[in-house]
Amino acid sequence: MGDIINYRIPGKVSRCKSGSFAAVSATESVNGFVVRPFSGDKIFQFIESSDSPQNITGSIRTEDVPIYSQEEYFDLANAYLSNFSNREVNKAILSRIKKISFNHSFNSLYNALCEEYPNAFVYLISSDRFGTWIGATPEVLLQAKGEIGFTMSLAGTKESGKGIEWTEKERSEQYFVSEFIEKNLDQINCKIISKKGPESVMAGPVEHLRTDFKFKFPSRKIDDFVELMHPTPAVCGAPRMGAFEMIRELECHDRGLYAGFIGVVGEETNLYVNLRCAQLFAEECFLYIGGGLTIDSNPHSEWLETENKAKTLLNVIEKL
Repeated sequence: MGDIINYRIPGKVSRCKSGSFAAVSATESVNGFVVRPFSGDKIFQFIESSDSPQNITGSIRTEDVPIYSQEEYFDLANAYLSNFSNREVNKAILSRIKKISFNHSFNSLYNALCEEYPNAFVYLISSDRFGTWIGATPEVLLQAKGEIGFTMSLAGTKESGKGIEWTEKERSEQYFVSEFIEKNLDQINCKIISKKGPESVMAGPVEHLRTDFKFKFPSRKIDDFVELMHPTPAVCGAPRMGAFEMIRELECHDRGLYAGFIGVVGEETNLYVNLRCAQLFAEECFLYIGGGLTIDSNPHSEWLETENKAKTLLNVIEKL
């Protein structure tokens, strides 16, 4: 049957295509849909075929997926915290997987996510290479058209609608990401035109602190940009390499496409950090959720944050 992609850029019509994913060495020569896993250095471009897209159906899971209990999550969080000082890490992202039963049409969930989250990049992809993934991510990695670029620092999370004040820990998370973006924009000679934020923004069941950056974006800078910016401290940590090594050593699961990037490259580029996503199987759904740990983190609070982030998909699934 080949690979199938469905995607909806905010403000655009939904697209559905058949074809296959192929590894590419760089994004500069790409024109179309791309995806990059969190780990590894390969970018995969979708090569469209003339075949008519089919409905996506799930395969049977053949491998065990590590599901942390709350106690196991606390142990891992404390292991992160105890490593901060000797590794000189200020922030690191601890992710986990939440398993639920799922007996709905994949396409119906995709359509529901498009309707529920008009400002998110929504996608449903199925591939022999990756499996079947779905998501509704609010975080822009890069939007570019002509010589103007846009990115955002999206870090710090609280439950929406509760009147909860932002804590110093959450403001520190936001600062780490914004500082990282400013430094790397300067490194590739992308002059900042405007900076707005941090401001509180709604993302379904949660709120984030967000700072927007508009900048001059010289032509043929996409590869430089993604290599420097991805993964950002919002999905990895700070400093990046120390946090990345900690994640690789302590997390017990492969993140797959979670916290990678996904989107479209071309005359108008729209790349998003792959958050609020799940891997789908015939009767199961595995939600990938994470939170930023700093020295001020409380493991119980971080667990609750991941539970709230899971509601981005769970709330929609429950309505199907």
